[in-house]
Amino acid sequence: MICCCPDPANIEVNFRNHSANCGCIFGDLVRWFSESCHEEAGARFTSRDIIALMTGIFLSGAALSRIRNVTVRGLNGLERFQQVGMKSRLMELSIKYQEDVPMRFAITNRFLRAEIETHGGELVSLRDGSGAEYIWGGDPAFWSGRNPILFPIVGALKNGSVDLGGRSCRMSRHGFARNSDFSPVEQGDDFIVMELRESAETLSQYPRPFSLRVRHRLLDCGFSTAFTVENTGGESLPFCIGAHTAFRCPLFPGQRFEDYQLVFSHPEYASSPLLTPEGLIRQGTVKPILSGSSCLPLGYEVFREMDTIIFRQLQSGSVSLVYRETGQGVEMDFSEFPIIAFWTKPGAPFLCLEPWHGCAALDSESGRFEDKPFAVTLAPGEQRTLAYTVTLIPGI
Repeated sequence: MICCCPDPANIEVNFRNHSANCGCIFGDLVRWFSESCHEEAGARFTSRDIIALMTGIFLSGAALSRIRNVTVRGLNGLERFQQVGMKSRLMELSIKYQEDVPMRFAITNRFLRAEIETHGGELVSLRDGSGAEYIWGGDPAFWSGRNPILFPIVGALKNGSVDLGGRSCRMSRHGFARNSDFSPVEQGDDFIVMELRESAETLSQYPRPFSLRVRHRLLDCGFSTAFTVENTGGESLPFCIGAHTAFRCPLFPGQRFEDYQLVFSHPEYASSPLLTPEGLIRQGTVKPILSGSSCLPLGYEVFREMDTIIFRQLQSGSVSLVYRETGQGVEMDFSEFPIIAFWTKPGAPFLCLEPWHGCAALDSESGRFEDKPFAVTLAPGEQRTLAYTVTLIPGI
C-alpha cells in the first residue's frame, strides 16, 4: 500500500499487490457497517462508501481524527464514522491488517520525489524530474534491502552478543531498526520525520529506553537524512548508527557497473580492514586500496575478495559515485561520520554507500558496548544528531 499525503488532511491511497488483504477488509466493513444500521449487506453502504472510508484504515488515530476531505454521500469521512460508531472498529481492522502492509509516504519539491516507508523508516525511492530512479529497488536474487537504517549496532557482534551494563545482549547484524516499524510524527510537503521508540521486542535485545527520530528532507538537488537519538531513560545509552544506502549502479541502460568510479573530495592513502567469515574485523589486517589518488574505479573483483570496503577517518568528507564518461551520478556528504563503507554483491546492479558511526566488532575487542570503536554514549536526557546528504550530479 502507498499513502501519499503531504498533508494528512488530504489523503490519496493506492492499493498495490495486496488484493487478498483488501478483499478481507472490504468484506468485514460491508458486514459491520450494515450490522450497525440493522440492514442487509450492501443495502445502504455501497462499495464506493466503503472504499472511501478505507482510506483511514492504515492511519494512526491522530491522523484519522484529522480527515476532512474524504466525502461520502454529502458527509465527510469523520462524520460518517461518528454517525455509525465505526471508528473504533476501523482502528481494530487497522491493527489486524497493517502488520504486513507498511505505509509509504511521498514527499516532493519542484525537482524531486521521494518515498519513505514506515517499516524500517527508510527512504526507498528517489526520482528526478525525468522519472529516473536513483535508489536500488531491492531484489531477493541479489539483496532485498534498499536503504536500511543501522541501529543500535553497525555490523556483526562477536559471538552474536555484546555486554551492556553487565547483561549479555544478542542482536543480529546491523541491529533491529531496519526490521522495526516506525511511526510518522511530523510531515510537510518536502520532509517527513519517522520515530522508533523502545518496545518489549527491542528491550529484549537492547535493555534501554530510547527515541530514534529520522528526518528525511528533499533538497533542490538531492536529500538529507538526519538521525537524532535521545536517551529517554535513567542510565547511560551507548549506541552505534549508520546508513546503508543502495544506489542503482549502473543508473541507465547501456552502462555497466565497471563504467563507474568513486571520486573522493581529497586524494587519499587508505586501506581497508579485512573481515572474518563471521563479519568481524580482523585486528591489524588490512588491504591497501588508495595510494594518493582520489579515484577508485569500480569492479566486482575487490568485493569478491573482501566483501566490504571500509575506510576510517579519511581527509575527505564526501564521495561521488559517477559514470566515468559523463560524470553523472550522486555525491554523498558523510563528514559527520568517521567511517564510510562500500558494499555490493558480485554481479548486482547497485552499490551501497554507507556512512557509519560505529563498526563491526573487532575479533580482539572486550565485548563491552561502551568499548566498541566509534560508539556514542549519551547521558540521561541527552541527545545527538548525525546527518548525511546526497546530491544528484547531472554530468556533462
